[in-house]
Amino acid sequence: MPIPLEISASDLARRIDKGLRHTLIDVRHPKEFAICQIPDSLNFFEIEDILDRIGYWLRDGEHPVIIVSHHGKRAREMVNDLRDYGYQSVCSLAGGIDAWAHEIERSMTRYD
Repeated sequence: MPIPLEISASDLARRIDKGLRHTLIDVRHPKEFAICQIPDSLNFFEIEDILDRIGYWLRDGEHPVIIVSHHGKRAREMVNDLRDYGYQSVCSLAGGIDAWAHEIERSMTRYD
């Protein structure tokens, strides 16, 4: 079954609660990542760095790579680029870290 282009914050929270495997890649600038992040996220700002490692993250083909940005726009663009490179097991967090902070982890620091 193909992985959708986006996953909602509530669906990601359910994945985490169930202990389902995934790799979270946060593509925000390291200064933004330092402000707030979803636990166990990896921070890779440049697509070249992701391309260098994505084969490792997708090695078993059974879990998605979920891309996170501030509001979701950069993550969607990154997912489209990665899919163009042939990596279909990638999706973005709809609404980004801001949606996560608003819907799931309300005590998380938010920024503009």
